[in-house]
Amino acid sequence: MPRWKLRGVALVDWFALAKPAVSLVSGVMSLYDRIRGKAPTADFAPGKYGVVLRLRNERNETVIIERIDAAPVLFAFAPGREIRDLIKAQLRAKPREVEGALAILQPAENIDVEVVILNAFNSRPAEQKIKVTLQWRASSRSMFSRRTISKTITVRDVTDLVTESHRRRQPA
Repeated sequence: MPRWKLRGVALVDWFALAKPAVSLVSGVMSLYDRIRGKAPTADFAPGKYGVVLRLRNERNETVIIERIDAAPVLFAFAPGREIRDLIKAQLRAKPREVEGALAILQPAENIDVEVVILNAFNSRPAEQKIKVTLQWRASSRSMFSRRTISKTITVRDVTDLVTESHRRRQPA
């Protein structure tokens, strides 16, 4: 067998070993941020028109929220309530690379990201868990240094938050 073929096989094997290392490094960086308390925080809350995901930047630098995903795909996330925000949220709900950041948070800034409930949500059991993953990075870092935050919520919790939101809008 020619020598150049062996090198090609070894190169492919090397890339196969590198893929898990990227996930491991990303996980270690996320754990480091959680221990030091410098990761943005994300919590579900009742909003003016339904459920919102409250984001808070606790770093001393600007944070870029690259994307927010739900698994299973029962939600889309919109930075506002305008038509173009809702259309972008629908497009971002599909698992693929997207252009541009979802949101940019200045130091100590809070924002509410609208949770758009998709049609498939209504047919799920109340105990169904939904994992929401937020990809973020500090503005001083490259786009290859993404970190993640995960939150889990059930269908029942979301339904309760929607009910609370509607209750708050009722006149007293």
